[in-house]
Amino acid sequence: MDPSRLRILADILVRNIDADDRLPVSCLSEDTINQLSTQTSLQDIVTAIQNSENPDPAKIHGIVVWAEGLLRNPHGILQASTTGNAAGIIQDWAVTALAPPKIFAPKSHFDSNRASSPKAIETSRWKLMAVAGLRLLSHLRFRVLTLYEDSVVDMAASLGSFTDSRDPWTRPEAFETANALLVDLLRRDQLADPKFLSKLLASLLQDRVKPSFAQTRSSAITEQGRKANYRLPSAVDVGDSEVDRKPWKFRDIHILTVFRWILGILDETTVQEHWPLVIPPLLAILDDEAVDNKIRGCELLVALLNIIPSSLLQHTGLGEVFQDALMPCLSYLPSLTLEDQSIRLLDTVYPTLFLLLRVRYPGPESTAEKITVLDRIVRVGILNGFGYAGEHVKIATVLMKRIPDLVNEMGILSAKHLKVSIFAVLIIQSIK
Repeated sequence: MDPSRLRILADILVRNIDADDRLPVSCLSEDTINQLSTQTSLQDIVTAIQNSENPDPAKIHGIVVWAEGLLRNPHGILQASTTGNAAGIIQDWAVTALAPPKIFAPKSHFDSNRASSPKAIETSRWKLMAVAGLRLLSHLRFRVLTLYEDSVVDMAASLGSFTDSRDPWTRPEAFETANALLVDLLRRDQLADPKFLSKLLASLLQDRVKPSFAQTRSSAITEQGRKANYRLPSAVDVGDSEVDRKPWKFRDIHILTVFRWILGILDETTVQEHWPLVIPPLLAILDDEAVDNKIRGCELLVALLNIIPSSLLQHTGLGEVFQDALMPCLSYLPSLTLEDQSIRLLDTVYPTLFLLLRVRYPGPESTAEKITVLDRIVRVGILNGFGYAGEHVKIATVLMKRIPDLVNEMGILSAKHLKVSIFAVLIIQSIK
């Protein structure tokens, strides 16, 4: 099909994106659909890719229209893919092209060269391309190509970028397709090699996640992922901008989602195998000043705490490290923090702290240590929070909702706080 024809058809599709940015299926005429079904081939897209000086037009025009043609005639397309190496070129290109661009990244306040916010049509075009690319991979379904080790890592990293439906670059269809492809990929290769999953996770953590966090490793831990006995200030190159120091936040924005997906498939055994590669990025996210990243860090920590034994926190000393990272979040209150951000963070950090304490202090022999921390949460979090809440009624409501949780955790020992009038009223209400 003529490349100019591809561009025209793709523009029609982009203009008809629906409210969910889904690939439209009814905006093309029957004649056009018939033409796509009979004339669109893998080689058309390969030609568009290879002949384009700028790859973006090929991404937007070629892959979108090819995927639409694929919907209409998947059998013919798959037959065509068996000839030559067109399918291999398409798959390799799609995997690379699916990395979310920087237009979705937050802007650093310290970056004087930051670009203006992208136009809606730019983000819609890219999301449409992503859905089309994932649809392409779904129809190839790894039946055409034999994926080598490096290709599997590339594929998993690209698909893992679409496993969080909250990301601005991930639409419902992209989320569903990527997760289905990952299940298929892991099942197939795990059957061929029982150690496949462990090797894949090691490659993703070592080669994809670690480099993005190389300059933001916490000084509270050692390279082995244990508590540092002597906490030294982190070395910072004053010549490095925030954008350069935190590529995971401003450039490789999909890495956070890939890391979240990795944590979601780790178990008690594999997490200990890869412990030194898991802890540094987790702490870097928790320690970041952005509220959204602190919330995401809490979610990641919960995922970790749900799969590790209490003994691992004791042996590594990380219970205290995690606690030190979470406690400052209790002071993210108005007016220094926007009210809606404060509410979201407080609603996340309190349950995370309680879970951490249950994992860190599982038995009655450690009750005294646990109560000491809970007393601090009452003083620093609840009482201090009420003192600063002022006219922010919603903040006070969030704090009140945590009183029953504290009473449940502390039991009768919560009575020591009865001397504080407001806390006394709330405790009595919780007991009733």
